[in-house]
Amino acid sequence: MFNLIDKVKEVNPLVLHYTNNVTITDCANTTLAIGASPLMSFSYEEVEDIVKVSNSVVINIGTMNSELLDLYVLAGKAANKYNKPVILDPVGVFATNARTEITNRLLNEVKFDVVRGNISEIQFLGGLNVKGKGVDSFDDGADSSEIVIEVAKKLECVVVASGKIDLIS
Repeated sequence: MFNLIDKVKEVNPLVLHYTNNVTITDCANTTLAIGASPLMSFSYEEVEDIVKVSNSVVINIGTMNSELLDLYVLAGKAANKYNKPVILDPVGVFATNARTEITNRLLNEVKFDVVRGNISEIQFLGGLNVKGKGVDSFDDGADSSEIVIEVAKKLECVVVASGKIDLIS
C-alpha cells in the first residue's frame, strides 16, 4: 500500500471531482493527502478542456442538483473520449427515484472504471432489496464479498464497497 501512495506522490495526478457540497472539502484534502492534486468543477463551459488535462474523473451524486445531472453525463462521456478513468459514487442511489434514474442514466451512458459505494448502495445496484435510508448503510456484518463480485461482473468494472467488508483471500 505504501508503494502505491509513493507512486501517487511521484506522479501527482490531477483528479477532477464533480462532487457534492457536503464532501467537497474532504475530497480535496484527501486527494492532497495521498499526493494527488484535486480540482473541483460545476462548470459546463470547461468540461472538454478540464477533462482533457485531468488524470481521472470522480462523479459523486450526493447533493442532488437537477442543473448538474447533465453535467455529470457530459463529464463522464468526455472522460471516456479521452480515456481517463472514471469513478462513480452513487450516494443514496436507493433513497429516491431521481437518484436511481440518474445513476441508471450514468451507468448506461458512461463506461465507469470504478463504482464505489456503501454496501447498501452496492446491493441496490445488484438488484437486491436494501435496508437503507439516506446515505446510511445497514450492514448486517455478513460477508458481502460475493455481492461485490457479482455487481462488478454486472457493471463490468471494479466495485468497491465501503464499511465493514471481509477481505477476499
